[in-house]
Amino acid sequence: MSRTNLLGVATTVYPQMKQVRSTFFTEMAKHAKRLDHRVVLLDPRAYGDLDRGFTGLLDDGDKTKSCFTRKNGLHLGAIYENVFVHLVMKGMARPLRRDAKHLDIPLFNPLVPGKFTMNNMAQKLPDDTIRVPKTIAVQRFEQITTFFDQHQTAYLKPIGGYGGRNVFRVAKTARGFSVQCDRYLEQGKMRRDFSTSEFNAFTKRLLARKPHLIQEEIPLVHVDQGRMDFRVVMQRDIGGVWRRVGVVPKVADRGGVVTNLVAGGHRLSLLEAKDVFEKNYGVFPAERLERAAHALSKMVESKHPTFGIAGYDLGVDADGGVWFIEMNPKPARSLLTREMRKVSAKYTAEFAVYLASRD
Repeated sequence: MSRTNLLGVATTVYPQMKQVRSTFFTEMAKHAKRLDHRVVLLDPRAYGDLDRGFTGLLDDGDKTKSCFTRKNGLHLGAIYENVFVHLVMKGMARPLRRDAKHLDIPLFNPLVPGKFTMNNMAQKLPDDTIRVPKTIAVQRFEQITTFFDQHQTAYLKPIGGYGGRNVFRVAKTARGFSVQCDRYLEQGKMRRDFSTSEFNAFTKRLLARKPHLIQEEIPLVHVDQGRMDFRVVMQRDIGGVWRRVGVVPKVADRGGVVTNLVAGGHRLSLLEAKDVFEKNYGVFPAERLERAAHALSKMVESKHPTFGIAGYDLGVDADGGVWFIEMNPKPARSLLTREMRKVSAKYTAEFAVYLASRD
């Protein structure tokens, strides 16, 4: 089988096993076979070379059923980096990215701009497409105190963080600062009032551990006293065209800081979110959400041609304006409905074929 007929999927879930139960991988493999391609599951820690190729689990089943068998000497037309974000943060995908570049294999899901860079990129889009909260990459402690001279409430976020971990909502009070966090270290929720001197000492300790952003609070709409935002998942198809996979409304716990499910948030159906919004605020801005996600995707694609999947966390205010919160280059499939996951598997296979087939 030629190089352009094999699609690698780098994952830590199954590469050492023969029995593959993931419906996402088997669904992706099914669509790949319809396009005369085969899926290979790879351990991201084990790379190949031009002579020996890769070792992985090759789907050599028929068109109706996947059967993954360990094979050597596999030459790949494209690789989809499907490594969990916490492992990426620990550097697990670094050798894979290096060797894919060295072997001239297109890498689907490349390294893309971080939170602060994406925030700056989003500011280049017009306000009627997306609004961007004022955000500063904190380099000196004094920037935080200056920020609160202009904003009563702000969010303090670690650069490179994920899952709502150590994201603080900070409100200036008459006696100092009120600080809230839904996932503080490994201790769970944190709700504390600080004097000004205590807050200064606390933020200095945070900055000593990790670089942070400080961002003005976005005027998100609320559902039952919980802030609501939207995960808009976009992927590219067989022609490299961006398509919407799904829109998932997320609601924070009452008085909560973030909408992440692992931090106490919960999902709504899009219909439920639309009904709540239109009862309280007006016409639901479905088209604006998709237009904003599409514009952001095209912007990143222009700098990273193999960029093909993203989950955008977007907020909506009472006027129906769309706000940029952040981009997730590895959006969790667990947030999607079953039907959305099927669509995602289809587009994942299609875009990998698109990359493998390009000259």
